[in-house]
Amino acid sequence: MRAGRSISTEQCGVSAPLKPTSTVCLSRKRPDPAQCLKPITPILKYYRRPAGLHHCDRSCAVPVDVILKLDPKLGPLIRPLFLGFKREPGGALGVTYTAPCGQKISNFDQLLTFLNQTMVHLSVTNFDFTPEINPKRIFDPDPEFVFAKMDDISEGLEDGGISVVNEYDSDLPDAFIYQNHRVFAGGRGVDTDFVSGCSCEDNCQNLLTCECASLTVESYLSWNCHSTTTLEPQQIGYQHKRLLNEIPTGIYECNKRCKCGPNCPRRLVQHPSEVKFQLFSTRGKGWGVRTLYDVPKGMMVSVYLGTILNEFDAERWGSVYGDAYLTDLDFIYKAESRKPDYEDCPVDVNDNAAVKKDDTEPGTPQKTKAGRTVRERVVIQKKKKYKLKNNGRSRRVKSLRRFFPKGEAEFTIDAKLSGNISKYFNHSCNPNMFVQNVFVDTHDPRLPWVAFFTKNNIVAGTELTWDYDYFKPKNGPVRVPLVASQSSSCC
Repeated sequence: MRAGRSISTEQCGVSAPLKPTSTVCLSRKRPDPAQCLKPITPILKYYRRPAGLHHCDRSCAVPVDVILKLDPKLGPLIRPLFLGFKREPGGALGVTYTAPCGQKISNFDQLLTFLNQTMVHLSVTNFDFTPEINPKRIFDPDPEFVFAKMDDISEGLEDGGISVVNEYDSDLPDAFIYQNHRVFAGGRGVDTDFVSGCSCEDNCQNLLTCECASLTVESYLSWNCHSTTTLEPQQIGYQHKRLLNEIPTGIYECNKRCKCGPNCPRRLVQHPSEVKFQLFSTRGKGWGVRTLYDVPKGMMVSVYLGTILNEFDAERWGSVYGDAYLTDLDFIYKAESRKPDYEDCPVDVNDNAAVKKDDTEPGTPQKTKAGRTVRERVVIQKKKKYKLKNNGRSRRVKSLRRFFPKGEAEFTIDAKLSGNISKYFNHSCNPNMFVQNVFVDTHDPRLPWVAFFTKNNIVAGTELTWDYDYFKPKNGPVRVPLVASQSSSCC
């Protein structure tokens, strides 16, 4: 895996910006995003054998060398259409694919059978049976409204690259180190011994026998045993490489200690995202990220990357660089806070004991003792406790955090100086993504991977957003998010 490199606008293929002033740009009648959705007609390149009923085998598969010739900028769902597959409306408001050999595929079970029989170099992530999804739809900004751009902000680290466009003025994003893997401050790393693997020899096809899948299911069921909305076991975890429900107790992916291969259906977040992004200038929210193709519900979008800091380093880091891009790895806190009779101990923004006042100018966000602005980091006190009833009385139970060394009970990711595209995901009170903690290289509860999944079907050109989960106190003022929301439903 390539290491991140520092980028600058000169290195990223920046075109010469047009000369109209910002006033002219903003006063122009800007087209509706839906008008930029340009359906494209794929070229059916490959037919291997005459159509007809038959038992599929490897002769039905498109050769790998043909697949590798596809443009890496293509979205995952359109790739089969360039390889001879047809996608048409099916029965019961569904979708049916016709393979190059003539085989009909109407659901994921039939698709898995076809993929296993042909060993074609495609995946379930390249197919979707939802009528609302249009794989041929691609978002292409109107060049008349692009006043500055970059070819690829990732500098080749993301397959197909990530373009940047500014449709308001000639500004471009600040330079930073783009990375595609986790980085720890001070050379620290994960405890690779704190992980277990499965013994599956069937590529983890059986939910009941895969130890990693069982760990995900059992963790959720034991935590959620008191709830009336418990998911069924088959709903807990990935389904055809999609995650349809948030799992608060985390997902345990197969890892290097497992006997399954890299194509195991329970290996998802550890692989690069297939979603094609574009970084664009928003009106009033700075930079945002939109998808260039339709994205179905449950797809893995990205992983939040940056420099991983312990509690002490996060305090110092926030006071020096600010905390606009700080994200806590608070899996323990979130899992424990949902237990019954949990007692919350928030720090109020008006609490003089928690907020140190200074002689800053009016309108400047106040800093906490940690050096973090109240406006940006309202959940300051994470050393929570919850109550469990015992013979009619309540008793305090200390957090799992007490088992870890002081200053290392929780870690924080900072993406200001280094990170990936996810640092630009904006907040919304009505987001189209949710956050999922996933354990890949370690089962240490302090160090999950933070992954983003789509909550619903997303049309090409739509901005990708998530809920920053700012603390909303039962009594007192509502916390104001740092980033403005497109939704009017914010509390």
